[in-house]
Amino acid sequence: MTEHSRTLLEVKDLKMHFPIRRGVLKRTVGYVRAVDGINFAVQRGETLGLVGESGCGKTTAGRCIVRAYQPTSGEVLYHADPVVDFAQMSLHDLKAYRHEIQMIFQDPYSSLNPRMTVLDIVSEPLVIREGKAPAQFKEEVAGLLRKVGLRPEHMNRYPNAFSGGQRQRIGIARALALRPSLIVCDEPVSALDVSVQAQVVNLLQDLQHEFGLTYLFIAHDLSVVQHISNRVAVMYLGKIMELAESSDLYRQPLHPYTEALLSAVPSTNPDIKRERIILTGDVPNPSKPPSGCVFHTRCPYAKDICKQQVPAWRAMSDGHGVACHFSDELTLKGVH
Repeated sequence: MTEHSRTLLEVKDLKMHFPIRRGVLKRTVGYVRAVDGINFAVQRGETLGLVGESGCGKTTAGRCIVRAYQPTSGEVLYHADPVVDFAQMSLHDLKAYRHEIQMIFQDPYSSLNPRMTVLDIVSEPLVIREGKAPAQFKEEVAGLLRKVGLRPEHMNRYPNAFSGGQRQRIGIARALALRPSLIVCDEPVSALDVSVQAQVVNLLQDLQHEFGLTYLFIAHDLSVVQHISNRVAVMYLGKIMELAESSDLYRQPLHPYTEALLSAVPSTNPDIKRERIILTGDVPNPSKPPSGCVFHTRCPYAKDICKQQVPAWRAMSDGHGVACHFSDELTLKGVH
């Protein structure tokens, strides 16, 4: 299989700029550059982790990919036969591909309608596609509930009867209903107790192997991402700073922002005392991003060139890419 045929999704120069409107006439006075020209590809059957601080644009990127938002510009190429661009496709034409890509939302409490039973929630995608009543999909819903670790007799209950972990399992069952190829997981475990997070992550991995799923896994917890991801892309202020195989990125980061994020990952070895890197200042305003490298205002290694020139994307080795002027000069610390 060629590299091109292995690719399921390509994101090219994707931008999402939200207008800032003020005054009685609501005139546009600026833009929030939530996503500002990102590029990556997701291979069939892999999990690509998309990480970064809150407000970096990772959730917005995920919502652009599933077309919950209409991107400002760029391409979201889905490798069907033929290749189609979700970013430019009309909503009418997009309906034919809705079953191919689904989303698991961050908050299991607000993503489920409290007035709908589990049967109604999980069968809703099937009802919309086939125009039948929810009761006609009882067997399929029962099978999906078993797949996610719930009992079929739960299908007549309402969401308030379940814990957060169980609600997220219901959301996962709903995402599986149409047998998608790609699932965008938007921080699917961040709202759950730590004891439940591992169960949900393990469930996602089991389902991936069983159904041949591909995941875009959005998260801010790098310890979770390390466990599930084949490759990891690091975002900051709407841009991708680094992208690499998971093992390479955690062992030898090439961008100072990645190093700072990794310093917060707790060690499983109590004898290892890792020095936490505390970044100075706050994340810049995305409506007025800094000149040059957007990270230079908080970077401990920044020099004059970082303030003046945007660093070009550099392919270092074995698929490890980085946007940093000094990536070949710095020796940064990983977690191994």
